[in-house]
Amino acid sequence: MTSNKNKLPKSKSIPPQVLRKEIKEVVQTEFFVGPVPSPEILKRYEVIYPDAAKFFFETFKNQSEHRMALEKTVVKANIKAENRGQWLAFVLAITAIGSGVFLILKDKNTAGLVTILTSLEDF
Repeated sequence: MTSNKNKLPKSKSIPPQVLRKEIKEVVQTEFFVGPVPSPEILKRYEVIYPDAAKFFFETFKNQSEHRMALEKTVVKANIKAENRGQWLAFVLAITAIGSGVFLILKDKNTAGLVTILTSLEDF
């Protein structure tokens, strides 16, 4: 007994000339890299939304200005923090050295010398 599971019924069979046709599929992919779409894509946006190109360019310009302003603020804050850190280190070093000199003047030579040397060691 033969199985008819894999065979189409004769009434629904595909004619041989149809089976010989080639099937071609064309896939087109577009992509762009960057903040602004390509001119072709912008034209298609303009069809859907008039002034879309103007919107894209204004948004790009505003975002760039915003980012540059933030970067400028961050750089200024970093410079300020570095300067503050250097001044605080200077004050700490002078305080430690002054404490060591004070101890030496009070006849605590070893403690004064250790205080001065350990304060210099950290810098």
